[in-house]
Amino acid sequence: KLRARSNQLFSSDTTLAIDPSQERSFNLDLTDEQIQAMQENDAVISEREREIDEIAMSIATVAEIFKDMQTMVIDQGTLLDRVDYNVEQVVSHVKEANEELDED
Repeated sequence: KLRARSNQLFSSDTTLAIDPSQERSFNLDLTDEQIQAMQENDAVISEREREIDEIAMSIATVAEIFKDMQTMVIDQGTLLDRVDYNVEQVVSHVKEANEELDED
């Protein structure tokens, strides 16, 4: 709209005599539109900042969850190592017991 209006007002084919009061009114309207656009941009920027903050908090929460999972995996890995060791010991003891029974 503004480009069309600008082209209409300032085209070389058209010679318009613009009254200074009309020109001032046009400039104020344009300024009001710019202010409104800036306010809308500020609102959008504020909303984006809020959303970015929420995302950052979510990422921090996910990082904490992964740290907790790491601890659990390490703990469970240690338990599995103990179970594996105990199973190996049982197998070894059973073999020894079988050998002793076979000797008798």
